[in-house]
Amino acid sequence: MLHEPSHLVNPRPGGGFTAPAVGFRHSLRFRLLALVCLFVVAATILLAFYTLRQFEQATTFEIEHEGRLMSDMLQATILPALARNDIAGVQAHVDRIGAIREKNDIEINVVLLRDGYSDIVASNVPGNIEKADPEEHANLLLTLEQIGPVVSIEEPVADSAPPDEMITPSHPDYHIPSDRRVLTLSTPLVVDGRKLGCINVKSTLAAIDDQLDHSRRVILAAAALEVLMVLLGLGLLLNVKLFRPLLNLTENMQHIAAGDLERKLPAADSRDEIGVMAREFNHMARQLAQARTQLHKYLNPSAIDEAYRRATAPAAQPLAVERELSVLFVDIVAFTTTAEQLGPSRTVAYLNRFHDLIAAMLVNSGGYIDKFVADEVVCIFDVPEHARHAVQVARSILQTLRRPSEHGEIRVRIGVNSGPCIIADIGSEAHGRLDRTVIGDTVNVTQRLMAAAQPQTALIAAATFKALPSPPADLRYFGRLELKGKTQSVEAYELLPPA
Repeated sequence: MLHEPSHLVNPRPGGGFTAPAVGFRHSLRFRLLALVCLFVVAATILLAFYTLRQFEQATTFEIEHEGRLMSDMLQATILPALARNDIAGVQAHVDRIGAIREKNDIEINVVLLRDGYSDIVASNVPGNIEKADPEEHANLLLTLEQIGPVVSIEEPVADSAPPDEMITPSHPDYHIPSDRRVLTLSTPLVVDGRKLGCINVKSTLAAIDDQLDHSRRVILAAAALEVLMVLLGLGLLLNVKLFRPLLNLTENMQHIAAGDLERKLPAADSRDEIGVMAREFNHMARQLAQARTQLHKYLNPSAIDEAYRRATAPAAQPLAVERELSVLFVDIVAFTTTAEQLGPSRTVAYLNRFHDLIAAMLVNSGGYIDKFVADEVVCIFDVPEHARHAVQVARSILQTLRRPSEHGEIRVRIGVNSGPCIIADIGSEAHGRLDRTVIGDTVNVTQRLMAAAQPQTALIAAATFKALPSPPADLRYFGRLELKGKTQSVEAYELLPPA
């Protein structure tokens, strides 16, 4: 019979199987999520800055394009007036073009070169009509050296003057705040090859900068939301597809280590690496289960249990333990004569049929076969009420073998005894050959009782009889027996043959 190892009960105090304690900072989950987080954040930041940069460049190009169009329009309208030396006409054109803007945030100055000096002769800001300062004169000379308009964007500077001082009576809403970027276009004025001066157009970029700031906030918010969604999605995906299967693998490996070989990973149907791992794990578990089944055919279960205990905690397991149990010996009567008549092949088949019969009797009895010694079988009962189970198995064997038509001519004698026994490893550990078996006086008496029993009968020791919960009706007192190797006689009971 297959005996479930006793170590399957629970290998961990407190019950249940738990994953080995791994610090969160050292766990694969934390490291992988941190790496993914850093990668996603870095990629998103780079993408956001690239998008903002492209947007700013496109906006700057549009601003410059708009400024050039305005400069060309001014140049086309005022050059004829300048040719006629009509300064009033120039001023009228400047005022008309300056008024086109919905907000009075543009400054237009017409600067002419006169006798080595520069004069502002027309402006949409009346207070600006005056002799140009040295800086404006230098800018004029620089502009005249160019063929086309000179475009520049001034970055914001600290405003040292209160805003009210920049408002003129004629233009009460007019001012170009210095805390905003300012676009400046200087277009040379040339009539018949003569360089007369230039048109300076200054325009605040406040509205565009506000739009850029709004766009930055939108892009950064979208980037943050993207990072959050990507991390949540990746975290969920990694948890379902990677971390949870790994935790299941860890838990099932602990069950395998504890001897529960019926474990299976549920992800074996997937076609990814996790599925391959699950299939290989399930294949390994099946192979181990088959190997354990084969081991139970050759070794007694207590030997397998002890081998496991020695492998997992060699220092914590005693080499031998003493325990109260029952022992049953059963032997075929006149086996030597029978084997001589049957020949080798039929003898093996005869013995296997007999051993199958004994193993079937042990099913659900709590007993197991300790060893086969040719035609002799040693059975151990190491369970509660072991004496009752041993007597019941002896009764079942006799009842079954009384039907020769089914099992051939198999006649046996049985001995049963109960008492303290030593369960120990016997053999040569140095050469790797041990046998986990039961030894002691109780075992020796059982073997002697079997030898003294008549064919198709069972002798039950008094120790077993006293351990029974109630005396069975088919047990009768047999008497005291003088057994070989025993200085004192042993009381025995005979199990009556079935009616």
